[in-house]
Amino acid sequence: LAANEGTEKSPQPTARVFHSEHWAVLHGSIKLTSNVKNTLHEAFHGVATVQYLKEKYKWPQEVFSQIDWPAIGTVFGKISTPTRVKHSKLMHSWLPVMTRTARYTKSTDNLCPLCLTVPETQDHIYCCRSPDATKHRAAAWQCCLETLRTKGKTSRHILDAFDSGGTICLQLPPQPVHFTTRPLPDILTTSFGSAQAAQDDIGWQYIFRGFISQEWGTTQALYSHHIER
Repeated sequence: LAANEGTEKSPQPTARVFHSEHWAVLHGSIKLTSNVKNTLHEAFHGVATVQYLKEKYKWPQEVFSQIDWPAIGTVFGKISTPTRVKHSKLMHSWLPVMTRTARYTKSTDNLCPLCLTVPETQDHIYCCRSPDATKHRAAAWQCCLETLRTKGKTSRHILDAFDSGGTICLQLPPQPVHFTTRPLPDILTTSFGSAQAAQDDIGWQYIFRGFISQEWGTTQALYSHHIER
């Protein structure tokens, strides 16, 4: 029956509810046949969520559109619900840091438990000057970069860009050795420059929360296709 709405090999979408279906979910005039839950969730909450994020991070629409939202969605689709909740808290500054928990305990003690000098905000955990915090932050950052290199096969030029921007945000000393000393291949010049410019607009401090430019993916694809092989 569905084939009657289009060609036999490629039927066109239809809002008809066929007798064999008994029921269907419609969004406007479109019948949803797959991914119903996510489609409805986005339809009812998508606009408000986008507006919330743009206001929270002060991103104009052109900057918001540069973020690799498909990659974020792919990652979230592969992890468990508890892990997804943890990542969401990290991404959107909902971690139970002292300044946040103090709101609910009505406590005035919101100092960082490591440096004991300034209130512990989520931004502070990326730059706490406590020796222990600095040590563990540096180790975690190097582990992250090494994972991108070994498992992600990420371009060494991209790794150096991430390391340069990330190290400044983490208030760590510059690395004495770069991932590569080779000049940037000509074929990567345009996309690499666009990626850096887009990340400047988004904010380098947000790479730790997963907000990266789509242009990094474009650059990596060019690297994988023309350089790596």
